[in-house]
Amino acid sequence: MSRSNSKMSDRRNKPNDRHEPGQVDNRNFTPMVKSLYLKEETADLFFVFTTTDDQTERVPAHKLLLSTSEKFAKLFADAEAGQNEFKMNGIPVEAFKEFLQFFYMPKFKLTFENIDAIMSLAQDYGREEMLVECSVFLAHKLTTENMIWGYGLAIRFDRAILKKNCELKIADNAEEVLKSNCFLECERDVLRQILQLDSLKCIESQVLTSCLLWAKTAANRKGLDGNSTKVLREELGDLLYEVRFKSIAIQNFAMIVGSFKGFFSVADLEEITQLIGLKDYKSETFNSKTRLTSNGNNNVNGNENNGANSVAGGGTGSGHTNEEKHKDGIMYANRYTGNFATRYYIQKAEKTRFEAQKSLRLVGIVCGQVFNAKQNDNKVNIDAKVTVSEQVGIGQKPVEIFESTLTLSSEKETHISICCPIPIEPNRKYEILLQLDSAQELYNQAELKGFVELKNGVKIRFLGDDTRSFDTSKCGLVQKLLFKRA
Repeated sequence: MSRSNSKMSDRRNKPNDRHEPGQVDNRNFTPMVKSLYLKEETADLFFVFTTTDDQTERVPAHKLLLSTSEKFAKLFADAEAGQNEFKMNGIPVEAFKEFLQFFYMPKFKLTFENIDAIMSLAQDYGREEMLVECSVFLAHKLTTENMIWGYGLAIRFDRAILKKNCELKIADNAEEVLKSNCFLECERDVLRQILQLDSLKCIESQVLTSCLLWAKTAANRKGLDGNSTKVLREELGDLLYEVRFKSIAIQNFAMIVGSFKGFFSVADLEEITQLIGLKDYKSETFNSKTRLTSNGNNNVNGNENNGANSVAGGGTGSGHTNEEKHKDGIMYANRYTGNFATRYYIQKAEKTRFEAQKSLRLVGIVCGQVFNAKQNDNKVNIDAKVTVSEQVGIGQKPVEIFESTLTLSSEKETHISICCPIPIEPNRKYEILLQLDSAQELYNQAELKGFVELKNGVKIRFLGDDTRSFDTSKCGLVQKLLFKRA
């Protein structure tokens, strides 16, 4: 897979390599190594696979190159004297060929068909770099239909950043994702982690009915009676306790109870009724929290509509909207496109410049998540100073109008509240400067909009940092601006 032609290449804002005196580039080295890929004439070992028609296929390789993997090196060291063939069991031959690209090719191609097996090989043979590339590949290619499948891979191979990205996508597209075949076929542990998400942009009764359909699919797969409520209850087991019943409207729950007679025990019904009916009731068995929509609003039972008939049939109520609710007249200029770009490496001084064509008051700033390229966890925290300045005239020094501190995190967005709203005048340029304590190997992957139109028709245009060698108007740390009318 190549990312060298991407508009947002990993290396686009890194310093050029410097040579020591007397050093020159060996431009033939890479083509020479590349020419050895799958070449029998120069191979000194072969991996033998049994194909579907009980035939064998030998895949040529080179011991010197593969020995950079400790596991391959051990395999060769433990081999009998003169042995140059190694049988490979349970691995698709085409997936293994794709995996071998990593040892030979400067640019390699990944496919959805083999990505699962390739990640397994990369993990087994200690190729952490390839696991990172597979994660980036999936982050760009996953859709609502296969998002749960990708989420399962992120969990299985401990890809924290991919897992977090999938969770954001699942939360924002919950209505479609919970209807997908990948959801119905997901592993039990994957379903548990989905149910433990505190934010899903759909009504909670859809979460429950989707779980029931998942249980039916699992039962049918085992040859059990998927229409038996007793079988469904046993199949779902303690996952039922992760459903946020406090967020379900009583009329929708009543319809579900009527459609799945005998599924809920008397004890279940007693607990659930109190969760729905009593605001402060805490259950010792069921999750007593409400679920949030992904924009931060409580999905309490009063938000579910009266379309209980469609809910009982396994669909979703049509009256619930997913539009962002603006409390106290706040308007969100949300730059996030919902897509992931290639890594944007963060500088110690990050600038975001913008202008509006009408008067507004800036009341808040939201910065996106940051990650560390050398760490595979999501526990990065970095302190920063934020300054907002106004360009009052051409050639004049910008005037600082706000200053604060914050901590950027890879676990969640960072919100900055501006207690004294900043007046934003029409067609003047404003700059948000984030000065980080350290930005070494920090990056984000959010693809941003360079232009946002608010609901009242006000247009916000984001400008590039003219001190950088590439267009920064669609990348950076500032993902949302919060405004009020002037």
